[in-house]
Amino acid sequence: MRNLTINDITLCTALAAEQLSFREKVQAARLLGKMHVSQISLPEMKNHKADALLARTVASVITDTVLCARIKTDGSDAEQVYASIAAAKHKKLAVALPASQAQLEFFCHIKPAAVQETVQKSISAARALCDSVEFIAEDALRGDYTILTSCIATAIEAGATTVTICDPEGYALPAEMVAFIEKLYADVPALKDVTLGLHCSNACKLAPATVLESLSAGVGQIDLCCAGDQAPNVATVLAILAQRSEKLGVHTDVLYTEAKTCAAAAAALFDKKAGGKAAAVLQNEGESLALDANADKHTVLAAVAKLGYSLSSEDALRVYEEFGQIAASKPIGTRELDTIVAAVAMQVPATYKLVNYVINSGNTFSSSAHVTVEKSGKVLQAISLGDGPIDAAFKALEQIVGHHYELDDFQIHAVTEGREAVGSALVKLRSEGTLHAGQGVSTDIIGASIRAYLDAINKIVYEEGRA
Repeated sequence: MRNLTINDITLCTALAAEQLSFREKVQAARLLGKMHVSQISLPEMKNHKADALLARTVASVITDTVLCARIKTDGSDAEQVYASIAAAKHKKLAVALPASQAQLEFFCHIKPAAVQETVQKSISAARALCDSVEFIAEDALRGDYTILTSCIATAIEAGATTVTICDPEGYALPAEMVAFIEKLYADVPALKDVTLGLHCSNACKLAPATVLESLSAGVGQIDLCCAGDQAPNVATVLAILAQRSEKLGVHTDVLYTEAKTCAAAAAALFDKKAGGKAAAVLQNEGESLALDANADKHTVLAAVAKLGYSLSSEDALRVYEEFGQIAASKPIGTRELDTIVAAVAMQVPATYKLVNYVINSGNTFSSSAHVTVEKSGKVLQAISLGDGPIDAAFKALEQIVGHHYELDDFQIHAVTEGREAVGSALVKLRSEGTLHAGQGVSTDIIGASIRAYLDAINKIVYEEGRA
């Protein structure tokens, strides 16, 4: 049987861009890695700082899964993009171009006469850095067939190892797709020497049948996703493959038993009302973990590694320092440790660092907050009154930063049970129309809220280059 590559494009979907925070995208990638999907595709790097940070973070938390990142059509950012996924064990670079003459000129500003040169240049730039390169022919079925075949032939000659054709509207019937693929194989003989991929939208609800039927025509890679209609649902297709893969003549490395649970947890990330499911899956290993304040750095980081994290030396130090503060008041289990890592590791460089805070609050006087932070070695502090201790603390931070951000959302909840439970806070700030989410964790919910607010501010400062 042929090996079938499952390429998950969940992180590339518009739904992910709109609904998932930075941390949730990393969670989704971890879940996909636990399913052993063959490949995870990353979104196009439009905001290089933010998107490159996501790529580096995902590269650090997945192991055996191929990480695919897309470069510009002219290959000009190939080195930058490759550097962002360099930590991944298995890497792939992708180049996408429409096969439509109108889209080439309108969106890519490329004349049809220059398209082959563009493909050759971009694929060559990618292949010089990476042994695995994918050429994606967008809108292949509705585009110019001559442009399509010439682009595919040029891409293969330049070193592409995978060629993916796209039906972004999901319009083709299964039989039509099979006939189209068979014609491509006949007209581009070199196609038999590479992996043929298929991306098919599920807008018309035909995608699962179309991609499965296309396997008989020679397709070796299919795009799936956990939510939305941009591709067939991964749970649906994997359920079919679990029963009929032998009949279809293909084999995958996906762990079907775990796939159902992990796919449901990844999908739950898009449903804020079902937010607890993903955490439950991520925490289903190592429940017997129990660390106290006497645990040394090696022991703590070994436990972190068992959770599936691969941290840089800086992140490891931050995790251990945070562990020490929380472990001083209560034992640390798996859920607490996972929350600590999510809160303090794999984040942007901290422009503002919390030093300390003093809160005064009661029912007979206004709450006040005295907050001290550090920026570039300089100590900054502010005192503010507010409608409650958290409002006072947030206003003090605004004074320090010198800017008011719209508070779009604020949530607090207990991560663990008991009187000394670890609390988690989520803060979403809006800056120039963009939401930035920050998370904080502490046994003190006010401290968690301050850390979450600072986390969001640091992301804004980093992404807008105002440090």
